[in-house]
Amino acid sequence: MIKNFFSYLYKIFNSFRKKNVKKELSLIDNLSDGWQFENYTANLLKKIGYSKVIVTSGSGDYGVDVLASKSGVTYAIQCKLYSSSVGNKAVQEIVSGKIYYNCDKAVVITNNYFTSAAQKLAYATGVELWDRSVLQQLIKQSGKFKNFKESTVSVVNPLTKVELSFDCDDIYLLDAINYSLDQKNISVSDIQRKFRVKYNYADYLISKMVDLEILVHDKNSHKYNVILTRKDFLLKYNKSAK
Repeated sequence: MIKNFFSYLYKIFNSFRKKNVKKELSLIDNLSDGWQFENYTANLLKKIGYSKVIVTSGSGDYGVDVLASKSGVTYAIQCKLYSSSVGNKAVQEIVSGKIYYNCDKAVVITNNYFTSAAQKLAYATGVELWDRSVLQQLIKQSGKFKNFKESTVSVVNPLTKVELSFDCDDIYLLDAINYSLDQKNISVSDIQRKFRVKYNYADYLISKMVDLEILVHDKNSHKYNVILTRKDFLLKYNKSAK
């Protein structure tokens, strides 16, 4: 009877755990941008025993978003927050990043899955692919499902840690720049929705980024093309890089 009771408790716990993992995956899917997923991944790796975990965003990452170490093995990790399958470009990038950072292993992690082309290239190059199923297992290993909010909300804009060569008392401007550097193009409405600000203020943020030569207006649409990479932005405006 006691054995049956504990078996029943285990079933309840296991059911609860599965529901929490599913909920956390859903929260990941609804993250607003890639750098939040990078920081979430870094926090997750710390929870399951990885050390020397570093998020490279804002420093010219060469295709590597997170660096980590475990049992003497160093990892170069690219994080892909996608609504569709990840292609082989990510595999190509992480191979180069692994060499640049002199790591032992190259990994691409995603909340989704990988195309067959990406899987074939990964097999040929020795890249580890951590898809949604692997991510689910990592979450289970962490055993701390209620810390998701802590992992994502505590994310700090990496640009706030950089001494910039222009005056920026407006924290929204730094956030808008950080967000825009991860996009190919952007509109006033994109900024408005992202930061939940009024249209006129979003237009002001766009105009400031045009003045800083981060954006240029696309004459054929309402969009603005992002003409600086994150690396180029830091080379241009990071005081310590001069």
